[in-house]
Amino acid sequence: LKCGIFGQLLVAGAQCSQENASATCLNATVAPVGSGACIWDPIREVCDASRQSVLTMLRDDYRTELIEVNNRRLSCASQLGEDVCGGDCSWDEASESCSLPIMDALVSVVGADCPLRTLMTQNAGCHNETVEENCTSRSLSDGLPACLWRSDQCEAHPMALEFELMASQNFHTSKIIEAARAAELQCSEYSSTTCADACAPKILTPSAASGLGGFASWLVFVGSFTLVLERHL
Repeated sequence: LKCGIFGQLLVAGAQCSQENASATCLNATVAPVGSGACIWDPIREVCDASRQSVLTMLRDDYRTELIEVNNRRLSCASQLGEDVCGGDCSWDEASESCSLPIMDALVSVVGADCPLRTLMTQNAGCHNETVEENCTSRSLSDGLPACLWRSDQCEAHPMALEFELMASQNFHTSKIIEAARAAELQCSEYSSTTCADACAPKILTPSAASGLGGFASWLVFVGSFTLVLERHL
């Protein structure tokens, strides 16, 4: 299944979403987790994959990957000073310790061919920049800005993410790139009051539940993955 654990989580969430009542949701059985795979979300009023289902899939299907991640975490933790904390590790000023970034650990269980891997890596790289000048100076190999400084933090540039995603899926053709660059140039000429109508129209979703489903599943996954790393290795 593409995208590893996250792909499995989406499949489980889709099966859980077939239940439209709290009672049937909690009693639903979803392969390969079995019972306890679903939980009722009273806010969105939908049945979705539970944290327990993520924990079960991680422990049953990704034991080797988790052991490797834990070894890398222990290696980082053994580096006792900022001057020796390097490689895949990063220094945490708050705890004054060397650790493996959670995003670096996450990519180990999403699969090498998963488009999410590209998006997660790009976002993590930009997020590590804390100075606006350093953030805005980052660029892709073709010169396109890689990051964007917004609300006093650095985040991946939306256009850069699109280009990287297209490249990972073999859609990085000159025709597509030229059209995207032309669209970017056109949008850059609009003012803040006219931009949204032409370049960022409001996205309509069938319901609030469908709009949050994938993001909610992602939050469950990240929370559960962190819990596994901290308590179950």
